[in-house]
Amino acid sequence: MKAWIIFIFGLFVSTLVNAGVSIEPYKIQEFNPSSGKIFELPIKITEPGKIEVSLYTADGDLVRTLSDGKQEKAGVYPITWDGKDQNKVIVPNEAYTPVVKLVNDKTTHIYDSRKTSGGEEIKINP
Repeated sequence: MKAWIIFIFGLFVSTLVNAGVSIEPYKIQEFNPSSGKIFELPIKITEPGKIEVSLYTADGDLVRTLSDGKQEKAGVYPITWDGKDQNKVIVPNEAYTPVVKLVNDKTTHIYDSRKTSGGEEIKINP
């Protein structure tokens, strides 16, 4: 059986001070989208707002937006991804970058891991 490798950039604690939003350490290293499992991105927000997580290819193309637009309090929220794109098709083996936005009445905080990470390898088993 051939193993797939997928890269997701920036899945570690943000080093930005008072950023308003960051990605916390994730629990799993292996992810198999075809088994019906999900990948969890723990998003930390330091003030109330709406969380939006978008995944992009290495070329900057939008793969999928993961959010429900619901107002949240400060805390850590698990945002899940089933390994599929906007059309519910399992994504190919390539690099994916999460960009997180926290929007509230006062401001918009953006955590763009493309600016803070060289990437991290996650194994995906078919």
